[in-house]
Amino acid sequence: MPNNKRSSAHSHFEISPYKAADKLQSIMLTEIDLSIPIVIGVTGHRYLPPQYELSLRLAIEQTLARFELACPNSPLVLITGMAEGADRLAARCAFERGPRWQVGAVLALAPEEFEKDFETIESKQEFRDLLDRCTWVRPPPNENTDRPAVYCEVGLWISHHAQWLIALWDGQETNDAPGGTAWVVEVFRQRHKGHEISLPDAGHVAHIMVQRSALI
Repeated sequence: MPNNKRSSAHSHFEISPYKAADKLQSIMLTEIDLSIPIVIGVTGHRYLPPQYELSLRLAIEQTLARFELACPNSPLVLITGMAEGADRLAARCAFERGPRWQVGAVLALAPEEFEKDFETIESKQEFRDLLDRCTWVRPPPNENTDRPAVYCEVGLWISHHAQWLIALWDGQETNDAPGGTAWVVEVFRQRHKGHEISLPDAGHVAHIMVQRSALI
């Protein structure tokens, strides 16, 4: 197909090879998606009270819809660590909103090692199913399995690559260890400190208030 386009361009612009080259460049550019993606990270508590899942899902969907309205011509990319709880809930919501959204998984551990942190067979299967649906999966950068260091690495990666952060968080800043939700929010806010905000949230963080489960 590209060869046909080249010959067509040259035959149509026989007077000047420069015009032919310009035409070819124009054809090539129209085949490339030059739109700039909007990258939204996710952080949140692992244990969410099941009785609030519906309200949290609605809050996430409303947040995603705001991005769709604010950025109508941009691809939307959600990046998540794919841990239990908030990470997966946000991923499911993005998948349900259709092809406008791409989901990328940033793994703290190799899948077989990561599954050791999941308590049920159902959770492990959900993890595998969601990974299969992702546009891309970033494997861990090394073989380190030290918790919570590997979770800190994921939090840092998301904080440094996302333009916005959705935080399913109880708002408590003093009771979270490194790698936890409050820690990721603070790292993200420090990175974006001083940047102009275009949506009415605290910093670049879309904060969805949650109550932690007693399982923490």
